[in-house]
Amino acid sequence: MTSPLTPPPGLHTLAAALDRRLEQADEHALWGEARALTNTALAHAEQCRSEGRRVGDDAGFAWLCQRSLQLWHAWGACATSGGDGFERSLHIDRASSALARAAGAARA
Repeated sequence: MTSPLTPPPGLHTLAAALDRRLEQADEHALWGEARALTNTALAHAEQCRSEGRRVGDDAGFAWLCQRSLQLWHAWGACATSGGDGFERSLHIDRASSALARAAGAARA
């Protein structure tokens, strides 16, 4: 069984480049990478729908979601106070909701 963080074949290059960038990432870079990966996941979902594929069954979308949420939570863990943590939680919730809507849109 493969790890949930093992990218599917079509995403190996993207995953390797992301891993290289994350080696030197500070919390601002984590935020940017999380946001970019979420946008990539949403675009991937749209591509699935345009090709008539179910988003919820797509391994690429699943990996993009898992990896982006992992980055969001890593960024959230950098909060320095309760107020900062709450503010970051709002960003994380918005990203999580957008990904859930994208996954569910193909089922509706």
